[in-house]
Amino acid sequence: MGRKNQLDKSFLFKDVKKSLEEAYGTDTAEKIWKRGGELVETCPAKYPSIDYKKVGQYVFPLAAIYSAMLENGIGRDEAVSFLLTYGHRFGEKMRVLIHRLTGIPGVSALIWKNFDTIMHKTGGEERGYKSDFFPVTETTAGLNVLQCPVYEAMKTMGVPEATPSICAMDKVYMTGIRGIHYQRTMSVAEGDNYCDYRFVRIKGGSVSKAAR
Repeated sequence: MGRKNQLDKSFLFKDVKKSLEEAYGTDTAEKIWKRGGELVETCPAKYPSIDYKKVGQYVFPLAAIYSAMLENGIGRDEAVSFLLTYGHRFGEKMRVLIHRLTGIPGVSALIWKNFDTIMHKTGGEERGYKSDFFPVTETTAGLNVLQCPVYEAMKTMGVPEATPSICAMDKVYMTGIRGIHYQRTMSVAEGDNYCDYRFVRIKGGSVSKAAR
């Protein structure tokens, strides 16, 4: 029995294989998946500066799949577009789940009550981010991410152009939070100076406008 492909264990990217089969057929998908599995195993030793728990578990599979696609004759633009589409699809799946969970009475209010802590934990220096945070008021909150560890890691691996796949997941799934309207119009991974995360509390628990 052969060793299990590590890509099959990736929470974010294990379903890419199915998308590859749909787009390129079973044979090509198998080749890409096999090669991607070989590449992802080499990443921790090849890039020791990338913290696996904080960033590597997300970027290693993405970089490996993207590199394997290029090695199997898929053009850069096409591979980037394919992974971006996958990112949107995965984000939508998570958006639906988050939408259901935040439909539980009191959950949306509890999230907002702890929003300052949530922002600092998810976008703070402990996670490798450099961000400017705005005060959380009764109705608004936000932060500007000046440096993103995901993008920095992808640059270290020489494949920064594939980063928007992960950005797309984030941009879609966060619109699923009931009672909070989320918007992001800029991204450092797309050439902007910062990622502009903006949140508006919608009292009454309405669905985020962007999620409708």
